[in-house]
Amino acid sequence: MKEVSKTFLFRISAPENERIELEFVDFLLFNNQIEDCKAQSLTIRDPMTDSPIGKYCGNTKPPNYTTMGNSLFMVLDSNTDGEYKVIIPTLTRQSG
Repeated sequence: MKEVSKTFLFRISAPENERIELEFVDFLLFNNQIEDCKAQSLTIRDPMTDSPIGKYCGNTKPPNYTTMGNSLFMVLDSNTDGEYKVIIPTLTRQSG
């Protein structure tokens, strides 16, 4: 497998005083759980918290999450030229 490094940053925001509900209906990245998600991973971050919500790979869907504020960041890292099968989040705005 050819090693290629790519990073994709997704910023999702809602109007002020609203929150975002994140739910993944399908999720599949290169399955490398034993390598600590080194080949492909998705990191989810809520800017209102100190630490990332989590780093995910393989076919284990991230848990549902409601943001503390009105924004959310998702970072997709890939060190392979393999395909990104499916990452389908459902987003819902929620009045705060």
